[in-house]
Amino acid sequence: VDDNSTNRKILDGQLKKIAGELQMAENANECLELMEQNYVGSKQLDLILVDCIMPDMDGFELVRKLRDNEARYGSPKIIMLSSAAASVDEQLLADLKIDSYVLKPITTHELYREIGMAFQVRSGREVIREGGRTQFAYKKIRPLNILLAEDDAINQRLGLAVLQNQGHTVTIANNGREAVDLFRQRKYDVVFMDVQMPEMDGYEATRGIRDIEASRGGHVPIVAMTAHALKVYRDRCMEAGMDHYISKPIKTEQIFEVLSQFFDVVAEESVSNVKQEAAPPKTKVNGKVNGIANGKSNGHANGFCFNVEKFKSQCMNDATLMKELGKMFLSSADKQMETLEAAVLTMHFTDVNAVSHKLRGSISPFGFDALTEEMRQLETGAKESNREAVERYWDVVKGKMTALKHDLNRFLTNN
Repeated sequence: VDDNSTNRKILDGQLKKIAGELQMAENANECLELMEQNYVGSKQLDLILVDCIMPDMDGFELVRKLRDNEARYGSPKIIMLSSAAASVDEQLLADLKIDSYVLKPITTHELYREIGMAFQVRSGREVIREGGRTQFAYKKIRPLNILLAEDDAINQRLGLAVLQNQGHTVTIANNGREAVDLFRQRKYDVVFMDVQMPEMDGYEATRGIRDIEASRGGHVPIVAMTAHALKVYRDRCMEAGMDHYISKPIKTEQIFEVLSQFFDVVAEESVSNVKQEAAPPKTKVNGKVNGIANGKSNGHANGFCFNVEKFKSQCMNDATLMKELGKMFLSSADKQMETLEAAVLTMHFTDVNAVSHKLRGSISPFGFDALTEEMRQLETGAKESNREAVERYWDVVKGKMTALKHDLNRFLTNN
């Protein structure tokens, strides 16, 4: 998808050597029309290359529409191309599941390398179309002993649920120092390591674990959990001694994809069988989820400000988990907002950035994109020591946070 005819011609020459089928669109609306035609024809694309800067609808808005309609369009890999060298919000790339962000012009070798990285491993999720309904089948990894290093309580609970749902045993470390201490005390098959944590960050913790291995032997895979999708941050993870990275919040499909690089696939079963083995059968994929009715495909059902469908998907359609995360957030939101407000009032930019970033991580599972985007802008203003921007976005964040708390309360009360 590129509005420049010369760029499309170049990409056509580069891609036709490897593409089984290639479609071209000169703008976002034409892309969406093609996606609808593909849906009607029961065709799903494997990869979409999107220009970042286009008239009427830019690349980010297009990708958001594609991700909001995955039930129709599937979940293709997405590579974003841009001629602008300006800084890009890493969290936005992660939230939209953009697999790579590269600057134009790009050589054929570089393009193939980026595509190769996006398809390093075949997804554990295979789309099965049956009676017009999209179902999913999952392959499995043998049960593993996993160390999860994460400081945020909501992401801890979500990570625990996703990993345990696949039959793994999980130990939680609240920061990097705890992760190193736990690793020293017992053996783990793999470590999932948050990058930004208090006391000791993920990079330093990884180096500590590699030092332990240097004396006792072995090499345990360490997977970074980060919002940073840009190559510079991926490289930093690798340089610290990590073996792979995934974006937060973690999802079932992500877990399979990364673990299958290090461990053998041992079985293939339907999603219903996997759910039965891993947990009591307390959810349904279609219809109602323990009394929670499915919303419209855009997720903003019943007037909720957050994306109910995205929240359900993130929680694996587990109504109990959804309620638990909602209550956890509501119990801590006011205190975190008070801390953030104090930092804004004193214009302590470092604290504004840090507190907002942590709070945004807690909000991300709910799919309230409008709020997380405003918080990103707030953090950008803090990084630039821009008082006017901080004040402006803080007012918006306060309003949207009030709406989120109200709607979460309503969601919990009604369900």
